[in-house]
Order: sequence, then C-alpha cells, then structure tokens
Amino acid sequence: MTEWISRGVSAASGGHRQGTHSLLGIATFTALAVVAAIPQVSLAGHTYAPGQGIIAAFLVATAAKALRLLPRRGVVSAWALGAVVVAVLGTVLGDGLWWIPASVAIGVGAHILGDALTAVGVPLLWPLRPAPPVRTPLWSSSGRFSLPLLGATGSWREWVFVSVLTAFTVVRAVHLVPPASRSVAALL
Repeated sequence: MTEWISRGVSAASGGHRQGTHSLLGIATFTALAVVAAIPQVSLAGHTYAPGQGIIAAFLVATAAKALRLLPRRGVVSAWALGAVVVAVLGTVLGDGLWWIPASVAIGVGAHILGDALTAVGVPLLWPLRPAPPVRTPLWSSSGRFSLPLLGATGSWREWVFVSVLTAFTVVRAVHLVPPASRSVAALL
C-alpha cells in the first residue's frame, strides 16, 4: 500500500525528488494533513480524526521501512506497526492527533534537508528551475540545491545519519510523553 501511494505521489509531482522535495511539496503535504483533520468522530466522549490516524500510520510505516526495521516487502507488518504506534500515541496524548499537521511540516522539511545533504540534491523551488546567478557548487544549473556531506543517496553515511537523527527524535518524544500524559490526566 505504501508503495502504491508513493508511486501515485511521484507521478503527480513529476517523478522522484521533484515536486515532493520542494517548498511547494512542504505546503501541499501540510495542507493535506490539515484537511485530514476535518472529518471527526465522537466516540465514548472522545473526539477522533480518522484521517490523521491514517496519515500517522502511513508515516510510521514509511519510516520503519526507510530505517530498514522491517522487511522491504513487509506491507502488513509496516501498517500494523503504524496502527499500534498511532493507537498508543492517541491514548497517551489524549483526544485526536492534533499534532499531525505540524509533524508533517517538520518531517517533510527535515526529509528535504536530509536529501539536500546528498549528492543529488533537491529542486527546492520546483516547478521553477532557476539557474544560480553566480556559479556555485551548492546550487546547480538545473535548479537543484545540494550540500553533499552524506555522499550518494542510500549510502551507509546517509543511513547512519538518519538512524541517529531518528533515535534522537524518539528519545526526545519519550521525554515529552510524561508531561503530555499529566496534562491529559488533569483534563480528565
């Protein structure tokens, strides 16, 4: 399922690392996350946004596959992991997943920044492809921005960088859960 969605998004944005890896891509994905929050369901005194839950499960499934935590073809296990993580976060953090749009904006921005650290770079101003006014190794004549500190896409350096950054993010998130759960408990 994640591969089908990925192929559809790639086709709509002009191919891999085109529209999805631009400022317009950040705005579009964030807007989709906001729109997904609109349909809400009340159940046993709690309000849920199923669209945001689906987005969160998709993001967890995609991250688990990108970090090579699950088999490449493990579609069921990836979505199952995503559903479990969303259920736990929804329970711990209270009603709904109000934080999803901000997480999408930050996550897409961080992903684009990470890809800009590879040799291929990103078309940040897509669909425009402006050439740099002055020749520079950071801005190519094709309109891509790149600071190739991580080498080639898929390299061991990129994987280590992403793994360390993800571990740091998870540890920080775990430190934020106790205050959030206390806040939720105070509301009940």
